[in-house]
Amino acid sequence: MRKQHQRATPIIQDPEINRYINVLGDSISRLTSRKDLDWQFFIVDSKEVNAFAVPGGFVYVNRGLIERAIRWTSSPAYWVTRSGTSCGGTR
Repeated sequence: MRKQHQRATPIIQDPEINRYINVLGDSISRLTSRKDLDWQFFIVDSKEVNAFAVPGGFVYVNRGLIERAIRWTSSPAYWVTRSGTSCGGTR
């Protein structure tokens, strides 16, 4: 399922941005009850404000969500709430 999403979804390939989102995502995933999953976080190149997860611990955060978080709070911490919700619903 992850490969289907990644083929159909434009993923940002910037190593520095991806490292940052995975470090932040790892801190969120440590708080879930699903410690058995190898959580991976991806940034979708989309202006829409959204985040979603697919089975297996794959979390997708739209660029629009991160941009809105920065505008509202001067930090990307806002997306933590949305991503945390996605992590909580992952099977």
